[in-house]
Amino acid sequence: MAWLGAAVAAIAAAYGAYRLTLHRAELLTGWLLFALVLVLALYNLRKRIAIYPLGAASAWLQLHVYLGLLAVAAFVAHTGAVWPHGILERLLVVSFVLVAATGVLGLYWSRRLPNRLTRRGEEVIFERIPGFIARLRREAEEAVEMAAREAGSATLADHYREHLARYFAAPRNILAHLHGAGGPNYALLNQLDALKRHLDEKERVQHEKLRALVEKKEELDFHYALQLALKAWLFVHVPLGGMLLMLIAVHLVSALAFSGGL
Repeated sequence: MAWLGAAVAAIAAAYGAYRLTLHRAELLTGWLLFALVLVLALYNLRKRIAIYPLGAASAWLQLHVYLGLLAVAAFVAHTGAVWPHGILERLLVVSFVLVAATGVLGLYWSRRLPNRLTRRGEEVIFERIPGFIARLRREAEEAVEMAAREAGSATLADHYREHLARYFAAPRNILAHLHGAGGPNYALLNQLDALKRHLDEKERVQHEKLRALVEKKEELDFHYALQLALKAWLFVHVPLGGMLLMLIAVHLVSALAFSGGL
């Protein structure tokens, strides 16, 4: 981090010196920002050609993080943290903020979510989770049908249709699992436990099976939510980075043309 502080100080000093010479200091920071975003975009290229000896992925990630922080400093120096007037400039600001925000979020998730996954049950392959959920749904429907046949009562089946059918239909409570909140699942289990006193002995056997299936479904939802976050954020961050790079290039060309540099 020491070199990062030195780099920020160097940018600030160069920016001040450039302004004293009555040059347009915005061009200096603009070119710097363009170069930094270009180098940052190379990180995605490095991951695509991992078979070649281009250095350790961890080193590239560390460089990506530090250069990203340096790009934020260059961006603040370039814009002066002032909301611009032009449409292109506003698009640039919004794009940069979104790229930076998704980058920080992705870094946080990549550091925290894998640890949470390893602490929560055995590893589940992401692509197989929908199939596992479909199997749990069939077992839950078989349980309530069995209760209705054996006890001649639709109490458990009615509760399933009203409170649990949608829950078993697909992955649920994604945001709650990302934040570590178990409220929605606790509510379902509490409702199911409250129903138990209205059931006879045969229904209670199926009730226990259904309760165990709810807990298994919650486990799958947890893995689905965290793995989805780890996979999906790149599909937002990378395209936004590409768009930002193009917007900076257009902005630089227009700035040079306006100043007579072209």
